[in-house]
Amino acid sequence: MAQPPAASTSGNTTNVALNVPILCVAIGVALAVAAEHLTSPPASSTPATNSFFGQFPHVASFAIVLITAAYALFELIRQGRMAWQQPALAPGICRSASFAAFLLGLISVAVSDTRSQSLLSTSLGIGLCVLALIGFLAITFLGPTEMVNQKPMHDPGQVGPYPADYFRPYSGSLPVTYDPDMSGVEAPLAQRKPRIDPSTLPPLFETDPLYSIPRPKVARSFSMVKGNDNPIASDDACVISDDETYFALCDGASGSSLPRPWATLLGQQWLKWPFQEIDAETLALWLQEPRERWHRWIQETWKWKIDERNQLIGEKPLSADVFRRTLQTGASSTFLGLLLNRENNSWHAAAIGDTCLFIFRGDRSGTLRPRFSFPLDSSAGFSDRPPLLTSNGNNVSTLAPYFRFKSGHWRRGDVLLMATDALAQWLLSQFEQQQTTWNILPSLTDPRRFAELVEKERQSGHMVDDDTTLVVIPL
Repeated sequence: MAQPPAASTSGNTTNVALNVPILCVAIGVALAVAAEHLTSPPASSTPATNSFFGQFPHVASFAIVLITAAYALFELIRQGRMAWQQPALAPGICRSASFAAFLLGLISVAVSDTRSQSLLSTSLGIGLCVLALIGFLAITFLGPTEMVNQKPMHDPGQVGPYPADYFRPYSGSLPVTYDPDMSGVEAPLAQRKPRIDPSTLPPLFETDPLYSIPRPKVARSFSMVKGNDNPIASDDACVISDDETYFALCDGASGSSLPRPWATLLGQQWLKWPFQEIDAETLALWLQEPRERWHRWIQETWKWKIDERNQLIGEKPLSADVFRRTLQTGASSTFLGLLLNRENNSWHAAAIGDTCLFIFRGDRSGTLRPRFSFPLDSSAGFSDRPPLLTSNGNNVSTLAPYFRFKSGHWRRGDVLLMATDALAQWLLSQFEQQQTTWNILPSLTDPRRFAELVEKERQSGHMVDDDTTLVVIPL
């Protein structure tokens, strides 16, 4: 997993302090030049003998130059890589390099004598001093504005794309993976001029594996975010095995903390450990790995990426209080797991919450008709508080009884649909009212038609404006 770079632990003070390694390079070269100058005999004197004591100062100064040059090359690569990974560190590094160049130029001028052959080196030294001084002043006074203590222009509880009410209070104890070092005093409120326009940056977790969107070959997956937002903002997660025999669809609860990664981890766990029945003890073991991975992702990936993005756009780092509340609140999600056995044409499903499975079968005319739905079979069965799997707590004994299981056989030509709550409730309502708008779904292949249908039903008030995901599995 990605680890926060060591330099990021110092917050934004990295841009203020001079870069010590670069200054060490300058001092090393300066010592070598000074040693060579002090040990060189005047032009009018007799050349030094080839004795060991006569050559030792020159050999020592040459060794210092070689060691310093090797160290300078190492620092050039290291500092360049650091500046590439953390653009906010570049001004401090450039400022230090300019200051080091100024020192070298100053030393070059100081050790020069009045001999005609040294006029060129003296001129170069003066030129280096002037250019380095100009660069140092330009970076210091015309570069990015440093942090100043002032009232923030935004809600202190708001971090990145997450609103202030995204984190709810939690009365339970801290998870075992909580890092006590994060409990320090929050940094003073601060505001910086943005160095990069946030609107030009890609979504924060666009490439994160826990936000990935499946691309099955036979099955088809469609999704619409509430309010037609960016797909990365969806709290739904779908996970499908490579051979398309294991399917999981989970609807993260938007009132919890970062439910999308949690929902994905639940789906991944189903692929590794599907179950026919479950009790409290087995459920506790089943949830252990997803819970540990979710807490580890929050600490090692989410916080680091939030701090990196905030530093990039000139915002303050994630506060220790928000970080602590995120871990304490935890994530919640519904769960629907489906297992297909293609050898005996059977299926098995496990569910908790209101994400539903539908089975359609053709009648004598070949028209697909709904056979049944699972775990809910009525549009009135949906509520605002379905049972959820949580990333925190010891409530497995109360969760296990809410699990539902169903098995059956399928025929060639059947179609299975997996749908999150908004679409599932709409489908059941369509069946109850003997409507036929739903009949495009079993044969749906075009994401645009799915988007048009969802948008139309949302605007008419027939479908709740919520994250909506559909998985079509032709058999």
